[in-house]
Amino acid sequence: MGMFDEIQCKVPLPTKKGLKTAAEWKGYTFQTKDLDNFLGHYEIRKSGLWVKEIKYKPTTKETPRKKKGAGKRWCFAPLDIESEKWVKDNFTGYVRFYDFVYDVDETHDLSIEFGGHFDKGKLQDKIELLKWEEESSAGRKANIKKWAKETKARKEYEKKWRYKNFGKYWNMLVGWTFRGIRRVREWEGKLVSWKIENKLKF
Repeated sequence: MGMFDEIQCKVPLPTKKGLKTAAEWKGYTFQTKDLDNFLGHYEIRKSGLWVKEIKYKPTTKETPRKKKGAGKRWCFAPLDIESEKWVKDNFTGYVRFYDFVYDVDETHDLSIEFGGHFDKGKLQDKIELLKWEEESSAGRKANIKKWAKETKARKEYEKKWRYKNFGKYWNMLVGWTFRGIRRVREWEGKLVSWKIENKLKF
């Protein structure tokens, strides 16, 4: 999956009424793949396209991180922010930005996309509505309830004597065996081995 940037639109969006207020849309964060794709933060304002410029303090520190049941692992320490500010961006081209909005009302989700043309960072004309597709949220909500029920049942099963004293060790053995098989098999064999492994596990 490729990276993207986040973008907020501070100018009016051609949305349908009744789903969000103008203030909510101004604070809403969309995604776009039409800019630099570095997980940056952009804003569309009346004055044009702006990007948040972040400078980090240089560091060469490494810090140990321990996980329960694992040996010592090393990772780079989080970078400290030295400064951040909004600067104008001189992008020229068309920017599409989009999102999938859950529960826009009691029965619907929404797939939405907007677009606008920029010339040296300046917005040309108004933002366009490219996509506005409402779909029933019933199936998604039913699946969430189903997964929650299955998760609860699984947790209750794992508390039983049979699983705690036998099942989890059997699963570890099966998993270890099939990981070895998958290292030497082609992808077709790996797919079959996953199916067999799941059938053998408790």
